[in-house]
Amino acid sequence: MIDAARQENVILFCLPPHTTHRLQPCDVGAFSPLKRAWEAQCSTYLQTNGVPLQARDVVVEYMTARSTALKKETIQQAWRKSGIGMDDSQTYPLCDSSIFTKADFAPSVP
Repeated sequence: MIDAARQENVILFCLPPHTTHRLQPCDVGAFSPLKRAWEAQCSTYLQTNGVPLQARDVVVEYMTARSTALKKETIQQAWRKSGIGMDDSQTYPLCDSSIFTKADFAPSVP
């Protein structure tokens, strides 16, 4: 699998244990703007059409919301916020371990 990833120019990035809650860039900073844009798009559709979103229009409306929310800058900021940046060559991901505390590495307690 590693060879296949390399052949396709996929960079595998292993996450340290007990840190995924801090290191998931989409959860940290991209899905929230998308959720807000989707809710706004659905409201606009309802106001414009006088009916709730129809199944035949979901893809078009979603793509509009997506293009509003998922901009390059938003995604890059989400990665930075989660402590994952790029090296100086902008080729390889780097993890900024200074964003973590000892509590971040502790096992979760039920």
